[in-house]
Amino acid sequence: MKSVFIKSVQFLTLLLLLGTFPTGCKKTDDPVAAKSSDKSITAFAFNSLSPAVNATISGNTITATVPVGTNLSALAPTIALPTGAVVSPASGVAQNFANPVTYTVTAEDGTTQTYTVTVSIQGVSIVSFAPTSGGAGTTVVINGAGFSNVSTDNKVTINGQNAAITASRTDQITVQIPERAGSGNLVVAVGGRQATSASAFAYQYQIATNTTLFSSSGRAFQSTAVDPDDGTVYASDRTNSAVIIMKPNGSVSAATLTDGTNKHASLTGITILKTGLGGSADKYLVATNEAKGVYSYSFPNLSYWTSVQANDAIYNAPTSVAVVSQSPSGSYPTNGTYYMACFGNSTIVRTNRNNGIVSGATTVGSAGSKGFNAGQVSSTNARFNGVVGIFLKNNLLYVADEGNHAVRVVDYNAGTVSTLFGNGTAGNADGAASAVRLNLPSNVVVDNSGLVYVTDRGNGRLRVFDPRSQTSQTLLSGLNAPYGLSIDNSGTLYLGEWGSGTNRVLKLTVK
Repeated sequence: MKSVFIKSVQFLTLLLLLGTFPTGCKKTDDPVAAKSSDKSITAFAFNSLSPAVNATISGNTITATVPVGTNLSALAPTIALPTGAVVSPASGVAQNFANPVTYTVTAEDGTTQTYTVTVSIQGVSIVSFAPTSGGAGTTVVINGAGFSNVSTDNKVTINGQNAAITASRTDQITVQIPERAGSGNLVVAVGGRQATSASAFAYQYQIATNTTLFSSSGRAFQSTAVDPDDGTVYASDRTNSAVIIMKPNGSVSAATLTDGTNKHASLTGITILKTGLGGSADKYLVATNEAKGVYSYSFPNLSYWTSVQANDAIYNAPTSVAVVSQSPSGSYPTNGTYYMACFGNSTIVRTNRNNGIVSGATTVGSAGSKGFNAGQVSSTNARFNGVVGIFLKNNLLYVADEGNHAVRVVDYNAGTVSTLFGNGTAGNADGAASAVRLNLPSNVVVDNSGLVYVTDRGNGRLRVFDPRSQTSQTLLSGLNAPYGLSIDNSGTLYLGEWGSGTNRVLKLTVK
């Protein structure tokens, strides 16, 4: 018994040492750990780029800027997440970041959070483009970096005009040059970033349509004008003291102009004065007679209305006239400011006509003192040599200075005269303004975009000068002494020839 007792005590002692002695109490189970609700993206990076790009995380917005040339359509991000969270799309899977991409993170407990990732390119660059010259509709391929492969994300302009995009990818854009774009650098804009080509695209102007409105031998079309209301074209025939009337329906007639008694011996310039009075007094044809002065005629039959200014020592041999209507009335509809090119005096004379009285004559150039001033000079010092055609646009008077083989510009507000192109000597050359050479320029007009057109009579050419690129081009050559020139509000040109043989009145559109 003693042995059994001792063994029992030893067993109990062993149980105590092992910690397994029964206590008579039930053991409580450990609590189950809660699942995490953390669904934050802790890091977002493009490790495949060199150097790697780490995005900025702000709330649920993630932004990254990648280098120029990066292909946004196939970027694979590395995304760091809390333990137990998952993201869709998955980390390491390439996505198209040309537009923002949405990621959804699901936490361990099943809750979700969305993130918007926006990737932008550090900059845009133009490496090259081809071809480097052409006219309207020319297809140009622009090579560079930082473009979007979504066409609507890109914008391409030349001289501020949009070029139609026909194809695009991140390193190349294909565009079509718009009409009358002019020579200039190409600009590619992607979002808030843009790049400008290092060299200019050389735009080539072209005659889009060329229609002969009238042709006849023995005519000398020194000036043309177009009715702003119905499109009727008028051409002064110097040789026959008549105006040829060309209706839009194709009918042609002639009206002989008189000074009230006798027909004009040398009918030169014509223009249409729009009064705004309406009815029969709404507009008048104003004509210059180189031998007699300036006269006005009422529509529709071009009946003699009144003499505006007689030819005298100041108004010597007027060849063209520009008029701005001022305070017209039923009794004096031809009130206004008159600008006259006086060939005989090599001057420009401006007067005011009010209620039949002419006043305020101002002269640019020195009467009887022919000469040429290069560059910009004051109006009092300016010298001309046989001025012929003038054209008023945006308070500037453009002058065909025939004897100086140049086009000049009178700025009455500034009191200056500048030379647009030509250098006082005859020649035949296009190109940069300083290199342009003319031979007896006769008339000049300017369109609403600022393009300057001039009839280069001695060279038989019609030229266009683009002030944006400061260059000129020949639009038509082989003409028979082009002289008369006018333009309508749409930019259509009306050209009259004054050479030996058959002469024409042409209707021209430019693109």
